[in-house]
Amino acid sequence: MTHHALEEQLLELRLSTFRNALREQRANPKYHDLPFEDRLSMLVEAETLQRCIQDVGVFWIFVCPFRQNP
Repeated sequence: MTHHALEEQLLELRLSTFRNALREQRANPKYHDLPFEDRLSMLVEAETLQRCIQDVGVFWIFVCPFRQNP
């Protein structure tokens, strides 16, 4: 599978942060010597953290008494 095809599949699966983190790993030589499981763990953590941030943001919109109404 080509890099492009993999990235397209990640986007179809709504894993855009995972894809961006993978691009960073490919571009940065500091990741190249890490074991596969460590690199995979970093990708999963990036995606998980982004989803948590989005969830908190959505929650905050509904509970924040200071939010501006559209």
